[in-house]
Amino acid sequence: MDIKQLEHLIRSQNLHVLQDTRVKAGDAMVFHAWDHKGHTTDLSKAHLFTLKEANLQKAERPTDQPYRLGDLIVAAGLSVDLARFPSPEQRAREVTKFCLDDDESEYVGPGPG
Repeated sequence: MDIKQLEHLIRSQNLHVLQDTRVKAGDAMVFHAWDHKGHTTDLSKAHLFTLKEANLQKAERPTDQPYRLGDLIVAAGLSVDLARFPSPEQRAREVTKFCLDDDESEYVGPGPG
């Protein structure tokens, strides 16, 4: 992944991941895994949701906490292995789809406490 693609991921307002707060893995956050196949602590293997999808999932299961992908990449200090994202072509298509479908303006991020 080149720097322009990374910048795009960081700036995108419509790429989200969901932390499953019911699941613990030491000090690591646990996310819904890519393609809804279990859970992962590896951000590069987390399933991507649009803001609308993330909000719907949170409404259905309040223990799922949405985070904007760009915020977590920056918070992680860019230490995630972005080269391990499944199928770069598939991820690029998904990123494009989410960015073009950015019709949600309200961000449901971490609450207080």
